[in-house]
Order: sequence, then C-alpha cells, then structure tokens
Amino acid sequence: MSCECSPAPAAAAGGHCTGDHLTEGLVRWLFGGALSYPSGAVAAWRDPGTGMLGYPYPEITGYFLTLAASLGHTGTQVVRRAAAWLIDRHRRGERESRPPEPGVVYTFDTLIQATGLLNYGRAEGCDAALTLATRIVLDEARRVLDEGDISPLARSSRPPVRPPTWSTVGRLHLLKSVQG
Repeated sequence: MSCECSPAPAAAAGGHCTGDHLTEGLVRWLFGGALSYPSGAVAAWRDPGTGMLGYPYPEITGYFLTLAASLGHTGTQVVRRAAAWLIDRHRRGERESRPPEPGVVYTFDTLIQATGLLNYGRAEGCDAALTLATRIVLDEARRVLDEGDISPLARSSRPPVRPPTWSTVGRLHLLKSVQG
C-alpha cells in the first residue's frame, strides 16, 4: 500500500503519512479488495511477506459490511460480493464460524454477521440481506428467551477442541453483538 502524502506532512511525521492521507490509503486498500477472496469472503488476515490470504472469515466479513455502510462504500463490487457471500453461505446452511474449527458455531460471530448484513441491507435497500439478518437476530433472541441465558455457542454447535477461553465460556463479550 502506498500513501500519497505531500512532502511537508510526510516529513513532519518522520516520513510516514498521517491523518486523512493515512485514512484514505487504508480505505482504498480495504475496499480495493486487499483482504477479499473472489468469492466475496473477507480473509482473517493477509500474510505481509507473501500476500497470501488467511481463511475466509464470516465474522470479519460482517465487520467489513458494517464499516462499508458507515463509510458509504456499500455500492462497491467488493462489498456487494461480501454481502452475497454471507447470504449464500447462510442459505446453504453453512454456519460454522471459521474453517479451523469445523462444526463450531459461535453466537457472537453469527450476530456480527447479522449486524453487517443489517447495516449493508439498510444502506443498499437489499431485501435479501435485511430478511436474513432479521431472521438470524430473531432466532437468537428466541433462543435466549427459551433458555433464559445467552450461550457463546449455538445449539447446533460442536464444542470447540481448544481449551476454554473467554470466547467459548464467557458471556460478557456477547453484549458487543448488539452494537449497530
């Protein structure tokens, strides 16, 4: 990624871009598809040495959609593909949170996907995104009311193989999933 700074701001910052120039560069990088697969999925990371993308990450794709909506970038091809990828995977019944944990479905990850789809759907007037996101949120709300608790794992989830952590047994972090 290059940042097009005028010589004065770059020199004042020790040769590094600051402020609006850095923000504009990051926005171009993100919405130019630097972390996106052709499928639309947003990767968990990008290896700085090789440029190889990490695994497709539904939760991060949800965050990406929310960011796109808040910055007014929902009309770009990379964002439309991201929304379509999330919609398609839910239609196919693919709910696992990440490939390294087959069959594990985290409530938080699912709700972040729904939040991204809601934000995207509102910004673009996309009924498919709004309908799916609403269904996800209502299903999770019913589950919470039925169980009288909010679980970090979906009912259909396999238990994670990794040792228990805040994301697998905790509950407080789940409050973040109601942010818009």
